[in-house]
Amino acid sequence: MTPVDRKFMGRLRGKLLLIPAVGLLLLAVGAPLLAWDQPIVCRHESRLHFPAWPEACRNLPWVGGWLHRSRPFRYPDFEARVALDAGAFAIWPPIRYRPDELVGAGLEPPSRAHWLGTDDRGRDVAARLLHGATVSVRVGLLAVLIAGATGVLIGAAGGYCGGLIDSVLSRLIEAVICLPTLFVVLAILARLTPG
Repeated sequence: MTPVDRKFMGRLRGKLLLIPAVGLLLLAVGAPLLAWDQPIVCRHESRLHFPAWPEACRNLPWVGGWLHRSRPFRYPDFEARVALDAGAFAIWPPIRYRPDELVGAGLEPPSRAHWLGTDDRGRDVAARLLHGATVSVRVGLLAVLIAGATGVLIGAAGGYCGGLIDSVLSRLIEAVICLPTLFVVLAILARLTPG
């Protein structure tokens, strides 16, 4: 660990701020284990199946394509909630709905079946919220990677070339930093056609 890392981890505030970030990351990766229409583990036709795990692994980079659901669970018309015997061993996620599944009437209030109620189309809000965290984390990580790579390339070009190019790149970066982000976004949206 570098001295900066040791100093960060030594502070209580740094540790406390790390907890929600790691929690959101775990929720984003494990969303199918918390809200899905397939069991986490079950026994079907005298075999153990793990249908929710491949969905959870798809949220991990470089791992997602390796795991596949076992044969009956990979078919779209296979309804595990109906096909599994009532007495069969199965561990279900706490929320038994997919984020895009219509589960009831629109705008139902929170209940035992739907923890946060349903949206205007009858989809479970808690399931949509958990799976939406996956999208948010992916977008955030991608934005940080793009910004970091762009910054490293511009900084490396300015440092390598030096002189006039370094001065121009430095002034360009300072000008971009001074622009209010909201106005830039509004200007871009004004130029785009609504759709």
